[in-house]
Amino acid sequence: MAAAKPWFYTIRKHRKKSIAAALFAGWLTNYGVNKYREYMIRRELCLEAKVYGETTLPSLKKPRRLTLFFNPAAGSGSADTLLKKNAEPILHIAGLDITIVKTDYEGQIKTLTQYIDPKTDGIIVAGGDGTLLEVVTGLLRRSDQEEISKIPIGVIPLGTHNSFCNRLFANKHVAEARTIGNAALAIVKGYIRPVDVMEIKGDEGRSTFAMSKLQWGAFRDANEKQDKFWMAGPFRRKMSYLVAAFKEWPPVVNTLLTYPTNQLVENNRSLKNTSSSPLGQVASHVLATANCETTIEPQGRHLLAEAGSIVSDGWIASPVQTFGLTVKPFRKAGAQDDSFLEVKLWPSDLTKTEFIETGWKMEKMEKEEKEGSYNQDNSSRHRCLIVKQLKLEPRDEKVSWFSIDGEPFEARAITIDLLPKKLHFFFNPEKPNVNFFYS
Repeated sequence: MAAAKPWFYTIRKHRKKSIAAALFAGWLTNYGVNKYREYMIRRELCLEAKVYGETTLPSLKKPRRLTLFFNPAAGSGSADTLLKKNAEPILHIAGLDITIVKTDYEGQIKTLTQYIDPKTDGIIVAGGDGTLLEVVTGLLRRSDQEEISKIPIGVIPLGTHNSFCNRLFANKHVAEARTIGNAALAIVKGYIRPVDVMEIKGDEGRSTFAMSKLQWGAFRDANEKQDKFWMAGPFRRKMSYLVAAFKEWPPVVNTLLTYPTNQLVENNRSLKNTSSSPLGQVASHVLATANCETTIEPQGRHLLAEAGSIVSDGWIASPVQTFGLTVKPFRKAGAQDDSFLEVKLWPSDLTKTEFIETGWKMEKMEKEEKEGSYNQDNSSRHRCLIVKQLKLEPRDEKVSWFSIDGEPFEARAITIDLLPKKLHFFFNPEKPNVNFFYS
């Protein structure tokens, strides 16, 4: 009978199988460790919520009653599992009376919000930026919006894009289970703060209300096409900017920006003129410095108008050619009452290399923002305009699209107004203050 061969002999003779087995064992171990950590996170948050659930209510006082709007199509299809595992147990253990409303199709929430009882104790949005956009728009289109806007809103991040929620709850290197659990626990604790809202009104008269930002132009279009390059894996967004740089160059858009001079605020740093085109120039005497996070002057200064601009009745109408623009709420650090619209534009003379580098920087900054470690980029050649109101009128015949909180809208003439402290949201008091969109 032959003697048994040592284990290292088997490994040496079956190298491919041994390597495959080692890789699978490593993956399985990592998977098990992550699942155990998620279990411990859920257990910790549920024990914290249990303290609130065991609190004795005064006689005749009912538990808090909230309506949860849930979009099962949010994210990559795992929204239902994430909600049931990470959020629902916390809400129920805390003793909240939750009514869950599942949506069946896009736009349904705008209709359902018309039937919300103004006396409800809160509204919960379980989904992404698009779901939140529908809820906010539906609520603020109601005839009793002044009363309904006082209802606190909770957000549970389950979507592909959770820009607004990331600012409230995301922290660097935190597991998804904790992010969702912290969002649910914030609703239980009941801390509330006012938040600014952007009202975007088209020619048809119906308003859309946004919480995060409006994007338009080449950077937005490249970002939307990233799924076409799925074969590039985690580098598909980078690939989309590379392809955009060599297709239909330059991908500029033309628009007419109109804003009131008596509400205009200019940043207090100097700016180098980076463009020589009279139409495409985003000039220093019209737009402010490249760093939008600098100190804002308390009193607005009237800016000189560039060639082609018209100043009439307290308004400046300025034709602009740009690679793209972004509009979002802005609040100066430490300011309690001053809130503005921050309009960020990129000049029309960007080179292909600058376009690609800027797109890659945007991706990096979005990841940092999601992790709670966002740092302002001072190296880009963008310009900023800080105003209270903005009218945007696309001048190109070619059809283009806005992204409003990640949702596509056909680019048409719009008016953007800022509604300071219009809504109230549950938040985590331990999260560092994000000063540019709420106080």
